[in-house]
Amino acid sequence: MKKILLGILSLLLIFTGVSLFKISNTEAQAFIPGEIWNEVLSSIAADWRDVAISSTGQYQTAIAYNGKIHVSSDYGVNWVAGVLNKQWNGIAVSSTGQYQTAVGDNIKIYTSNDYGVTWSTVSSSISGFWKDVTVSSTGQYQTAVTANGLIYTSNDYGVTWVARGSSTSWNGVAMSSTGQYQTAVGSFKKIYTSNDYGVTWITAPASLATVFWKGIAISSTGQYQTAVTANGLIYTSNDYGVTWVAGTLNKQWKGIAISSTGQYQTAVTAGAGSWVIYTSDDYGANQTIRIPIGIWNGVAMSSNGQYQTAVGNNMKIYVSRPPITYTLTAQAVQTSLSTGFIGESGAGGGFVPQIRCPALGGLDCDGVYADGSAVTLNASPVAGHDVFKNWTGDAASCGANQQCVINMGANKNVTATFDRLKYTLDVTVNGLGNVLYHASNGTVDYNCTNTLSTPKTCSTKSYLFSPPPNTTSVTLTATPATAGQVVTWTGDATSCGTNQQCVITMSGAKNITASFGNLTPTLAFTPPLILGGTTWFPGATITPTLTWTSNLPTTQNLLLRGEDATTGALWSTGTLIIPNTGSYKIASIPNTPGQHKFKLSTQASPLAPTPIIIYSGVFTILPSPPIVPPPVIPFVLNITAPTTGVTWVGGTSQQITWNTDLPLTEKFKLERLNANDDSVVASVTNIPNNVFASGCSLVRAPICTPTEIINHSYTINPVPNQPGQYKYRLTSQKFASSSDAVAMSGVFTILPTGSGGPSPFPIDTHLTSPRGMPNLSPGAPITISWTNPPNTIEDTYTDAYLYKVGTINSIPNTHITLGQNDSLTGTKVTNLPPPSINFTFGSSYYYKVITYVDVDGASIQIYGYTETFNVVPSGTILPSVGTDRLTGWAWSSNIGWIAFGDGDGGSMTWDDDDATTGNGYSVKINDTVGSNLNDLNGFAWSSSLGWIRFDPAGPYPPGIDNNGARLVVDSSTGATNVKGWARACSVFVSGCESISNLRPSSDRGAWDGWIKMSGSWDPGVQVVTDTDDTTGVSSRRLDGFAWGSNNFGWINVCPAPGTTSCVSLTGSVVVPPTDKTLTLTVNDDLIVTPSVDDVDGNRNDCISINDLPNQCTYVYSVGTEVTLTPNNTNGITWASGSTPPDPADITGPSTTCPSGNDCILVMDVDRNVTVSANVAVTKYKLQMTVLPLRIPSIGSISVDNPGTVASCAISNPNLICIDYDENTVVNLTASPSTGSNFIFDKWTNACSGNDPALCQITMTSNKFANAMFIGIITPTYQLSVTVTGATGSEKVTGQGIDCDSNPTTNPNGCTETYNTSGVTLTASPNGTRKVSWTGCTVDSNDANKCTIATLNPTPGTNTVTATFADAASDPVNFDVTPTTMNLLTIPYSTSVNIKNNSASDQEFCINSFNSFPGQTTIESIINNQTHDPVCEFFPLGLPTNKTTFYCRESYNNTKKVLIHSGESSNFRTYFDGYKAVEIKASNPYKIIIGVCSERISYPNNIKTIDFNFTYCSVNC
Repeated sequence: MKKILLGILSLLLIFTGVSLFKISNTEAQAFIPGEIWNEVLSSIAADWRDVAISSTGQYQTAIAYNGKIHVSSDYGVNWVAGVLNKQWNGIAVSSTGQYQTAVGDNIKIYTSNDYGVTWSTVSSSISGFWKDVTVSSTGQYQTAVTANGLIYTSNDYGVTWVARGSSTSWNGVAMSSTGQYQTAVGSFKKIYTSNDYGVTWITAPASLATVFWKGIAISSTGQYQTAVTANGLIYTSNDYGVTWVAGTLNKQWKGIAISSTGQYQTAVTAGAGSWVIYTSDDYGANQTIRIPIGIWNGVAMSSNGQYQTAVGNNMKIYVSRPPITYTLTAQAVQTSLSTGFIGESGAGGGFVPQIRCPALGGLDCDGVYADGSAVTLNASPVAGHDVFKNWTGDAASCGANQQCVINMGANKNVTATFDRLKYTLDVTVNGLGNVLYHASNGTVDYNCTNTLSTPKTCSTKSYLFSPPPNTTSVTLTATPATAGQVVTWTGDATSCGTNQQCVITMSGAKNITASFGNLTPTLAFTPPLILGGTTWFPGATITPTLTWTSNLPTTQNLLLRGEDATTGALWSTGTLIIPNTGSYKIASIPNTPGQHKFKLSTQASPLAPTPIIIYSGVFTILPSPPIVPPPVIPFVLNITAPTTGVTWVGGTSQQITWNTDLPLTEKFKLERLNANDDSVVASVTNIPNNVFASGCSLVRAPICTPTEIINHSYTINPVPNQPGQYKYRLTSQKFASSSDAVAMSGVFTILPTGSGGPSPFPIDTHLTSPRGMPNLSPGAPITISWTNPPNTIEDTYTDAYLYKVGTINSIPNTHITLGQNDSLTGTKVTNLPPPSINFTFGSSYYYKVITYVDVDGASIQIYGYTETFNVVPSGTILPSVGTDRLTGWAWSSNIGWIAFGDGDGGSMTWDDDDATTGNGYSVKINDTVGSNLNDLNGFAWSSSLGWIRFDPAGPYPPGIDNNGARLVVDSSTGATNVKGWARACSVFVSGCESISNLRPSSDRGAWDGWIKMSGSWDPGVQVVTDTDDTTGVSSRRLDGFAWGSNNFGWINVCPAPGTTSCVSLTGSVVVPPTDKTLTLTVNDDLIVTPSVDDVDGNRNDCISINDLPNQCTYVYSVGTEVTLTPNNTNGITWASGSTPPDPADITGPSTTCPSGNDCILVMDVDRNVTVSANVAVTKYKLQMTVLPLRIPSIGSISVDNPGTVASCAISNPNLICIDYDENTVVNLTASPSTGSNFIFDKWTNACSGNDPALCQITMTSNKFANAMFIGIITPTYQLSVTVTGATGSEKVTGQGIDCDSNPTTNPNGCTETYNTSGVTLTASPNGTRKVSWTGCTVDSNDANKCTIATLNPTPGTNTVTATFADAASDPVNFDVTPTTMNLLTIPYSTSVNIKNNSASDQEFCINSFNSFPGQTTIESIINNQTHDPVCEFFPLGLPTNKTTFYCRESYNNTKKVLIHSGESSNFRTYFDGYKAVEIKASNPYKIIIGVCSERISYPNNIKTIDFNFTYCSVNC
């Protein structure tokens, strides 16, 4: 019986996502029984008929028709084939899986008691056509049914069987866990039930006898039962099979499985329009369609329904089950100084090597992974501290590779071993003496002594490396062998000079030389700060620092004294004994005005018996300057993160960080504010401080210096899913009654959960004209420029609103539309509002710019702020752009007065400020548009320290300001601060031109000179505007304090406001008023009349004629109010005429448009307005449907006109409804869903055709359009093989074919069905026998192989015949005589070599008198090249090359072969040199060989030959 599948085509569904059984490592969705099915890769494709599962799901058995029994002991992951090959139909297993029973066609019952490993025949059973079998949970009770017979039961584990019931065509049987309740179903019979272990059977009265019952399943108790039909419905019973209720799904059901409780049920189908799996979680009341698609036969599930397996025709096994997981444990250890742990590097203060998992963001690798996961481990030694050694445990195969991939097929435990980093120390002793090595604990490690005149290389020593602050050090002590000699250190110890001891920090490999010898002492000042003309103030904190060089050891003492340069009188400090350290800072300057100098000399010692004396330059001591009281220092509180521009994503974890020097007793309140209006969104209180800042009391003294700034952090986890822009405010709580310490963060953005979004988010916004923080009059022209962040141009629009500094609400009627329709950047030329806005003259204002961005479906507002400006009456004299600079005096608490420009009335000759060239030394403000806008540049002067540069070169000290001094506008408050760094250089202007020629530290008081303009707290130095209440004229000055470390101290930039003892900003310009233009466009035959004349006296009507638009222009003085009145009162629409539309055209202060039908405008800005008559618009609905409706996610329809989304009459994801204006043209495009197994078929209703992009609809009424999709069907191909002449073991095999010539012993091996078009067959002839083929292409290298490259899907068209025969006997040689007729009878399977012995240019022809049956072939061998066959398959006509012979029909249907002697030029092209031919026949036939006598020319100069001789008959 051949296995032939006719008309059944497998549908393959393509899955996307993770591979088989793999789950997420972080989060898995709740498992739903039977929802997801996966193909078991280890199984084979077969005609599976049934499957059974143990109670837990661990043990599973599947059977195939004309196949073997396959078992799995690992929940269906791997399957092992048995040895029995039968026509299996049914399989059942006990709850443990130990006892199993299998049945099939024309066989006896088979049982197994070892989980399906071995099987034995039940001798007492009959040999019949068994259809199904079921067993109890223990395996004791068993029942089997036959196709045309009785029911058979067993109560002894299948050993003996008893016939029961009546004879019918049974299809299925099932029993409860105890075996007491049993149910059997058959073809067109009622359902039969038994409640006595199958002894007696009765019909279920409520069941139908007119349907083809296909399968039955029963719950553990037997109460819940479900039966399926071959072409009908599902029927369920909840009363032990007494009554039955029909479902609604009509399918070709093939099998049913049920959980122990009956709640979970799974049914499989196979038939036209029904190739899927259905599941139910409500006792079979409702079914849900599942994938994949297949020709299903059977299904089974575990007692809890979690593990399910389905089988079908010509496919692999499919399973549905929870994912399998395994645990990975990873640890890192050190071979020495082991203090490590798994975690973040540096946590807890240790230096710990780790194992990193890149796939998990570099976190701890311990965790649970899905079966089959590949986990990549990276061993990460601490840089500069450790080295990786090797892997052990389950990672031992990775050896010393730092990266190791672990495949999770079981629980794994891995260890990464690290070793400490070591560095070598090499010392060479040059001269006589010894060097002792002292370890960190003071013990002597090594003594290297040189007793020879040649250098000695000491033994190499190794030391563990430890990074700061716990560095490893070695102390080397050198002792010369000769008294009076010293050691000189070189190499990596040069800094030790001639000191006897030298401490070496082992931060790397060191190479040192210790040389012993005599010393010539030296002593010299390095370029001194103390030069002629230098002045010092008594009592100043900054005092001279002397620096010198000497080759004497640091243990050599020096003598230092200060003395009057004229009299030589000593200072009150007398002569000081100081060490030879190379520098010494003078403690204080005595209050003795006059000229002085310093004397430095060596103290007598064996190394320097004769004193060496050196002198400094002469300097001047001045009287003490006046003292200005410094300010009380506020507490430090700065938020360092988030900074402006940061983006957070909802659901993530983020940190807020700040630093402070507040005491331990402090607590903080943290508030998240809406960046738009500073309203409080969320807050948390009582955040503790953790360290008391040393050096300051709770109430700061004026001289208190912040010496300890402590970093803090607070974690927000998770970040709320509240898209928008925010900032944080941090406030001290303990001191709220006196003076709060308050800090604000930058403006940051929260994006929706799961989004990436644009970043950074602040808008770069400027008031580009005029620049330089100007004072402006109402109506003055301004230009606002903005640049939105990258990736925000999708669906954005940008507005601007006017704010007064210090207020939180925008000024009404000042809205400006800057850009729409995806504007990323731009400029807006506009004007300030008119005087009617009620400006406060002398106050500061700014524009706040807002862009509305759509991020992952959430609308977010992002902000930017322009520079601030003052508003004053029109025509006022105002500070200007281009001449801004700083003048006046500042005061340093330590150094004294600092002069800015001509602050002393012009007497300072160094203030050479040339307005033409810009040269000079005053401090100026850069007003050029660009990156350096508002930077300060130039010099101030301190008589104590010299020049102070305001644009010094970097690198700058660490902190948030990485630039020179500049004016910075606070975007949140509008205030202007001075930020960045100035630098005290020296008495020479060139002292800080650049880092390369910076004056030496001795010239700068051993101080780096940096002055922080923002002080150590905000706001630092600010720009303050003073306004005359009478005139409204404003002036600007600096206010606040800068900080110059302990040397300069606090610098008060305005110790006496209103006098020259204050640093001011200067300059002036006049701002005139401006006229404004109204552009009016009138449509729809309307007439509009303005209410007032413009500046040119124009008040003409603006008229539209013949429905054509008409544009009119009017020019008005700033602030003029104009009323536009149309002649139509039946409904008017006023709108912006700008492109894109600008709402500011019809909005603003005192503007009302519309006002009834009129439009009232205040001409404070240029306006562009249109007016149209109202027209009613008819709407129609377009309903688009993706068919078939019952299958979701198969495809979609897109439109080129969005219209208005509307509701449909019914709710279905495959339905879309959109409202359109009448006559709207809509183009539809249909697209299959990515990864679906469906393709577009055709349009129906409003459109037709099969082009998915060709559907255009004009909305003249309600329209309906359907897009039909169809599933992709994978064709199958049938192949039939016929074998003749085979003997013994000869047969044909390949890709499912196992065929010999005996249909009795092998009835099914000669036919196979394939999913792919292409088959290779192999014949196995015995000994020297050969095989010949028809219906396929013979392999040129192996005649036993034959290939069909392309199969025909039409059944019955693919046939191959293989004929086995004995090998041919030795060839017979035959010479052709040209003058006679040559008759030759060729024996069966004998080769004949025919040779042409004629003269040149003579051909011979061969005639065959046989009809050449289909299996007969003739081979020709020409010059040892085989041409097979010559006369069966070659086309008519002459050959086209030398390797092809000519064959044609002629004369009584005989076949002719031309044999040419090869000398004729006419034929040389085709036959030159071919003088012999071998002819082989596979059965006896006769040929005649004779002389060809005639040649005939055919068209196209093709040569052929006819024959003109008498041939004989068969018996001649």
